[in-house]
Amino acid sequence: MSDENAGSASASFAQALSHAVAERGLSLEEVRRALDRVGYGVTTTTLSYWQSGRSMPRRADSIRAVVALEHILGTPAGVLTAGLDPTRTAHVLRRLPAVGLAARVPQLLERLFEELSLPLVQDFVVGSIHDTLTLHDGGRSGVQRTRSVLQASADGLRVIPGFFQETRAGTRPPHLLAGRGCTIGASRVLVEEALIVAEVVLPHPLQSGECAMFEVEVVWQRGDEPILEHSRSSQYSIQALHLGVDFDGPAPADVEYRWRPGPDSAFQTVRRVPVIDGGVQVCVARTLVGEHGLVWE
Repeated sequence: MSDENAGSASASFAQALSHAVAERGLSLEEVRRALDRVGYGVTTTTLSYWQSGRSMPRRADSIRAVVALEHILGTPAGVLTAGLDPTRTAHVLRRLPAVGLAARVPQLLERLFEELSLPLVQDFVVGSIHDTLTLHDGGRSGVQRTRSVLQASADGLRVIPGFFQETRAGTRPPHLLAGRGCTIGASRVLVEEALIVAEVVLPHPLQSGECAMFEVEVVWQRGDEPILEHSRSSQYSIQALHLGVDFDGPAPADVEYRWRPGPDSAFQTVRRVPVIDGGVQVCVARTLVGEHGLVWE
């Protein structure tokens, strides 16, 4: 790349990064901490240099960190990496499964994604998720209804991965049913792990920038133990997340809303939320990557 082209690419990347950070409303220290949680040690000084155009990500680890930044900042895939030197990024981007979704989910899920030909790096941005769990049988079973709105960041998007796992011992895997705006395609069910992974298929392929809404229903089987949590894991930032629970029978006075950046991290209590008229709900704007959940006793 010539000096002139290098300068142009540096300015393009710097502008895209500055805009994404400003849109997300995070400080560079918050961005640094978010990168650190997913395994990328980038200093605030380096982030400042990238944002000002004083330097560019050139090493493989730095380019992978930029891919992680796209998830953390909620940008469409390729918005930041497009401003990097293609002669340096090509060999790294061909190995994206090692730095995208697979970096933050168990190897078991990675294998199932490969079996179903599901992409590990997603070509969409999630606008909103509305997720409500209605408990039955005294809290020992439940139905989770999820409505998602997303925007394609590349042409041809039609299949969205869906995966749900039961955490109560001795309970069968959940059922996944299609609602409005989608069908359920191929799936894999692992009984011992109480896990289901499936294709959620949209009615037609989306073009880049096109939006779609779809609904799915997750039926959590009756178990010996009551359901005591409702969680949502996401490998990308969500512009608006709603988590709700409608209790069956006596309800707790309040629930704990908690978050953690990944499965190997400890949960952090964000706040206590009161139960009103037998139900509870939490709305979060521009979520951090990780697991968001409601927990009760």
